[in-house]
Amino acid sequence: CILYRFGERALEAKQAILATLSSTDTREVTGKKRLQKILRLAKSAGYKIDADYSIRQFGPFSNDIAYGADLLAITGQIEEQERQLGAAGFFTTVYSLPHDTRSPIDVSSDFRDLIRFLDRYTTVELEVASTIGHFLDMDYELKKSVHKTKELKPSKTKGAILEKAKEIVEQITSSKEKVAQIRSTGS
Repeated sequence: CILYRFGERALEAKQAILATLSSTDTREVTGKKRLQKILRLAKSAGYKIDADYSIRQFGPFSNDIAYGADLLAITGQIEEQERQLGAAGFFTTVYSLPHDTRSPIDVSSDFRDLIRFLDRYTTVELEVASTIGHFLDMDYELKKSVHKTKELKPSKTKGAILEKAKEIVEQITSSKEKVAQIRSTGS
């Protein structure tokens, strides 16, 4: 069992996926895109995750996370199912920890709280927030990060979605400050 603490070496992509799944109330994440965005936001919050991201059509994407999820599913460490969801009946990939196994990774309560906070939002809200966060991590100011995100995602950055995304970014910024403070004190 791996324990993730602040200030230690970065979690590999596979460990980050396991930590995320073990932190949700249901021990699952619905959607490949959702998993990508949650982990990108955790990285933006200051958690050390060894995954490189680039901007793609649906926001930040990491080959490291995609490959890690595939490897975990192939080796049976996580379950990968296609479920038909919503009124339109589209199929979506659902990643989960097997129900009969103990969580393979223990995480800090702060990490678990962040993942549970993020899990309350829609995938589109996470997509917009992770895109803003990606630009913030590239040292753009908030206003410029929002502007660049609006340019990339004009149909998704309107009204309530953008407000929810800003709410997420505000929490991520607060979490990043807490993580930095904990690392500096060595706790």
